Formats: sequence, structure tokens, C-alpha cells
Amino acid sequence: MHIQWPLVFFTLFTGMGVGAFSCVAITEWLGIAESIRMPGAITALAFMAVGGVASVFHLSHPFRTYNILKHLATGVGKEMLLIGLTGFLILAYCILLSMGFSDQARKIVAAIGLVSGVVLAFEMGAIYVLPARPAWNTWFWPFIYAASAAVTGLFAMYFWAAALKGHMEEAVVLSMNRATLIALIIQAATILAYMIFLGGAPYADPLRKPARLLTGDSAVPFWGGVVLAGLVIPLGLTVWLQAEQTAHFSLSIAVVGFIGVLVGGISIRALMYHLGTEIDPIL
Repeated sequence: MHIQWPLVFFTLFTGMGVGAFSCVAITEWLGIAESIRMPGAITALAFMAVGGVASVFHLSHPFRTYNILKHLATGVGKEMLLIGLTGFLILAYCILLSMGFSDQARKIVAAIGLVSGVVLAFEMGAIYVLPARPAWNTWFWPFIYAASAAVTGLFAMYFWAAALKGHMEEAVVLSMNRATLIALIIQAATILAYMIFLGGAPYADPLRKPARLLTGDSAVPFWGGVVLAGLVIPLGLTVWLQAEQTAHFSLSIAVVGFIGVLVGGISIRALMYHLGTEIDPIL
């Protein structure tokens, strides 16, 4: 199957927006890092807008979104509803924050937006769980997509943490880094679990074997993109920051980490299409 680049960037940027707002919502509920909330929420909204534009490129024409409204019970329909709801809630949160509404009102909107965003992150992966594509037919994909959303969103927030380092508590910075480290470990574990699944998946085919990623035609994007750029480099940064108890993010760390998880997110999605080349032989 050819790589569907508009969908690669749609899920990447939409997930990034979800991850960034999840960070904002948690700070709202914990009553910390007030300086990072508005720029973080606007960043999340911008990422979701970019993701929406990418999805329109996949449809070839904006008016085709009307057809999705006729089939809201489908995976694509649910995805569209969740995108609209999450985007609306992020915008509503920005308005409440800018107009000085009560903490309780902001917490309610942030909490609903957080739940909606997490469900959306899973749904973007669940839509690919298809029996007709044995390499996709596993619920590891929703977890991979959700983990990708978390790490890309958190590293996007590193930019604001670096820019506003004089306005953030040391404990908050270290907690953000710890959350990123945990998200990266979960992402690595889900990718490893998927590789194990792929090794024993039904309807064995060389195009769907882990060897294709480890030593075959997809080894370079897997080892260079997914493993090195997407996991090793950002993991090294977060482990170093945690070990050193560094209470401030530098712009260089934010840039290197963000580029790494961005390349990793693109690579894992592109490889998914490569692995989904062959359909179920029974069909």
C-alpha cells in the first residue's frame, strides 16, 4: 500500500495537539504552571488545525467532508466528531482563560477536553484495526498512536517550558520531564509488543514479518527513524535531565527532542503502510 502522507500528517499533528492540551489540562487541575497554559492551549489548537488541513488533502476536496456527516457511526465519522468536539473544547478553554472565568469552569472544560482528546488519540489508531489487513489487525496500534501523541505533545511543550523557564517552578519542570520519560518508555514497550505480535501473526507473509523492519527493506527508517530519532535520542535527553535533576529546559534540548519524536512519529506511521501492503489471503 502506498503511504498516505496526508493521513500520516493528519494523525501526527492532531495527536500532537491532543498531547499538548493534555499537558495544559493537567496543569489546570493541579493548579500549577499557570504561565504555560495559554501558549500551550493555543499551540494545541494550531496543531489540530494543521491536522485538519492535512485530512482535507486526503479527501481531495473540502466538500467531501459532507459525506462523512452522513456516516457518523463509522470510524471516520467518530474521528470527525471527536476532532470537532476536542477542538471546540480547546477553543472554549482559551476563551475562558483569557476572560478570567473561574477556576472551576476552566477545570470542567479542561477535563472534558482531556477525555475527548485521549479518546481521539486512541480512535486515530483504532480506525486501522482491520481484519483485512493482518499487519494492522491488533489493538497495539491505538496504544502506539496514543503514546506518539503524548511524547510529541510533551516535547512541543518543552519549547514553552524553555521560553518561560523563569516563570515555572522547578518541581513542575522535573515532573514534565518525568511524564515525558514515562510516555517514551510506554511507546517503546508498545512498539516492542507489536513486533512480537507481528512475529506470530496469522497468515504469515515475508512482507509482514519483523525481519522486514529489522534487516529488510524497511530497516533504515525503522532503526534510524523509529528507534534512534524517535526513542533513543529523546530517551537519552529525558534520562539525562532526570538524573541531573536539571530544573530548566534549554531551547537546544527542546529542538533536538522535538525533531527526534517528530521523525519517529512520521516513521512509524509510514512503516505501518508498508507493513499493510498485503491483504488477508482469504479475501
